[in-house]
Amino acid sequence: MLYGASRLRWRYSGIRFPVAIVGGAADRIVDAEQSRRLHDDIAGSTLHLVPDGGHMPHHINPMLIAAAIDAIEQGRAMGLKQVSVIQALRIRERAHAAWWKSGEPTSEFPRHLREAADDIRKEEAAYDKALADSFPASDPPANSGITKQ
Repeated sequence: MLYGASRLRWRYSGIRFPVAIVGGAADRIVDAEQSRRLHDDIAGSTLHLVPDGGHMPHHINPMLIAAAIDAIEQGRAMGLKQVSVIQALRIRERAHAAWWKSGEPTSEFPRHLREAADDIRKEEAAYDKALADSFPASDPPANSGITKQ
């Protein structure tokens, strides 16, 4: 496998589709630095290293992998613009809890995803507004992303 992977490395830069790389920061089989190099080699890829995570995060936390897929799909399944893996995981966890509590069939899960995404988007907008309101409009903190309105 190592030989085959090393021969393909030169082709990574030609990958033109979305790629999410999820690895364990404490992986003792594949060093996290290899994930970072792969991320550097694939333009537009996203990298999420699980703190204290080992070699197979997909076995330990399949919901994280589903969230990475949601994020790489740019939130389209949830009707959002591009989202981070962490935001997608938060949405997926909330949707899963609501779906489980409802006792509805699996076919209703996408509705719960949309509702969770809408709720989280509203909560984040309220938080952003409260944060922006806590600073004078003439002096937002540097690199905060807050602009004068």
